[in-house]
Amino acid sequence: MVKGWPKYIIAFLPVLAIIAVFYFYPLYVTLERSMLRGEEFIGLERYVNFLSDATFLHAFTTSLRISLISTVVSIILGVLIALALRGTFAGKRVSLFLFQMNISIPHIAMATMVVFLLGSVGIVSSIAYQMGWISNWTDFPKMIHDVSPFGIVVAYSLKFIPFIGMAVLAVLQAFPVEYEQQSRSLGVGRLRTFFHVTLPAIVPAIATSSMIVFAFSFGCYEVPSILLHDVTVPTLIYNSFYDFYDPEGRPTGYAAAIMLTVLMTSIAAVYLYLTSRGRRA
Repeated sequence: MVKGWPKYIIAFLPVLAIIAVFYFYPLYVTLERSMLRGEEFIGLERYVNFLSDATFLHAFTTSLRISLISTVVSIILGVLIALALRGTFAGKRVSLFLFQMNISIPHIAMATMVVFLLGSVGIVSSIAYQMGWISNWTDFPKMIHDVSPFGIVVAYSLKFIPFIGMAVLAVLQAFPVEYEQQSRSLGVGRLRTFFHVTLPAIVPAIATSSMIVFAFSFGCYEVPSILLHDVTVPTLIYNSFYDFYDPEGRPTGYAAAIMLTVLMTSIAAVYLYLTSRGRRA
């Protein structure tokens, strides 16, 4: 076994080199520049300021709220649709194709589709006007370009429900249905069978896919910039980095990017730890 270690190291060297060049080195440069004011080293001053900055705290809570709602909605609907698509029925291939079609659509295109769908002069408002539910486009509830996260949650859900659903469906297809049949034959109801037999089998797929969904929705820039009239952590970073009138703008953007990285890494570590404990229990 010891003689084989050099082979494994050589095999991992290209991967480690790519990670070092494209991840750790940019992270190091960003951290270094966030601690400088011109040529003066100021340490963690900007990070300390962030903890008392109302704008950053508001952006963090907004990003967290949107990510949590989008993830929970995607998990619930993704699991329900995966259970519905599990069996064999006529038109299953077409249903699977339509279900996973949104995965290939770019997020910025999905955000644009939601604008056409839920905008004040979009498809839904036009239908409401034709049905006589509203008398003018201004009467239609504002679902996008507002502080309400409704539009952005819809965009994320349309994108992430198939992602989580397909991960769960892959596990369900390989899961022996006999376990559920035995549970039902012993008098256990459908709901209890799901929570005690089926759910433990699909928890790993839910945990992995939902963590990816949460991380992306928390760190996404283009969708909030199109659909949300509020500040999130990614939009705060972008606005700070390209604020050429403020000499502190770009270093502040560097510090905010590091804060986002630390926050997401911490949240992911806690989440994976809790889900791993749940699986062991």
